[in-house]
Amino acid sequence: MTSPATSSTPTPDPHEARMRELDYREKVWKVRQGPLTLAAAGVGLLITAASFFGFKWSFTSNELDSKTDTVASQDVTINDLNKRITDQSGTIAINEADIAALQKDKAALEKDKSSLEAANGDLSRRNKDLSADVESLNSQLAAANAGQSSGSTSPDVSTPSTGPGSIRHKGSVSIAQSGDYIDLNAPPTDTKWGAGSTSGGNDTVYRSYGGLSLSGIDTLWVKKADYKTCSTATGYATAYSLREENFPEAPVICLRLSSDRYGTLVVTSDNGDLTTLDITIWNS
Repeated sequence: MTSPATSSTPTPDPHEARMRELDYREKVWKVRQGPLTLAAAGVGLLITAASFFGFKWSFTSNELDSKTDTVASQDVTINDLNKRITDQSGTIAINEADIAALQKDKAALEKDKSSLEAANGDLSRRNKDLSADVESLNSQLAAANAGQSSGSTSPDVSTPSTGPGSIRHKGSVSIAQSGDYIDLNAPPTDTKWGAGSTSGGNDTVYRSYGGLSLSGIDTLWVKKADYKTCSTATGYATAYSLREENFPEAPVICLRLSSDRYGTLVVTSDNGDLTTLDITIWNS
């Protein structure tokens, strides 16, 4: 009788089993380590970014503080400049006020000077007139004395009247355009009526372009005049000029002079360049 065959099962190698177990654990460990590695990497990136931005913020904050200080310094400088401008503006305003006051004083002084010069001119002419009158009277007195010494009982000398309304000076004179001035207060012995001067003051007449220029003379146009008419008339007006186109319309012009004398003026001829005048001046 045959005995049943026995199957033989190989005995597992304990070393190989140990190796497989270790290999399995290693794979498990690696699988578990992956997320940790990524987490660690993320943490590292966060730390790096935080460090960078922290430095950047620190730098930006410092730069901002520096610029703020600069702006504050510039504000102080601008305020100082504004204050200086305000001070300078006040000084300029004071200087302008002083200049205006000085200009006003200058204008007043110039006006006073003009008035004094005009008054001086009038006094000079009156002195000249009085000197001429004295000279005329001396000549008449000398002639009278000469007649008396020759035995004449009635000298042939007529003493002109010097009372108001008596003729002081009468005559004709011609004046050229832009030429001489004539003086209506010229002495009776001056047949040229003071011609020879190219400048004049009150009571002078000058042939300017387009007509006659009168200085310090009031005028009144009339058709016929004598002392009574001119001295009692009203309606005089200061005339600075008499246009040549008006010459024919004014046959006689009453004159009221700055010297308080009255007179008449008649334009007898005019050709645009030369004007001839008949003038009568009465004693006041």
